[in-house]
Amino acid sequence: LKGLKYALLGLGDSKYTTFFMNPTVISSGMDKAGAERIGRLGKADASGEGDKNQLKVIEEWSRNIIPELKRAAVELEAMTDEQWSIKGEEVDVATKNFHVLCRQVYDTWDRR
Repeated sequence: LKGLKYALLGLGDSKYTTFFMNPTVISSGMDKAGAERIGRLGKADASGEGDKNQLKVIEEWSRNIIPELKRAAVELEAMTDEQWSIKGEEVDVATKNFHVLCRQVYDTWDRR
């Protein structure tokens, strides 16, 4: 997934033992596969209070990610047709080889 950029805001509830596990694993896997996260990994807790209130966290993350997304959009606008074609081919390969990629990123993939 080299060259792929993504942003991620995780929503959850810290009352659960698996709190924030999915976004953490997804981000880690994307990084291992060569993707680049834009901005910080957002962590919005439904049980958060005060400054950690879920809505406040979502609003802050959203405000902070907008400039990052704008920079990424400028980079995309500068891409040539040939570069877009190559990106499309890379996405096709990643899609077709999804299970192979998952086995490379996650040691326990076959045990799920």
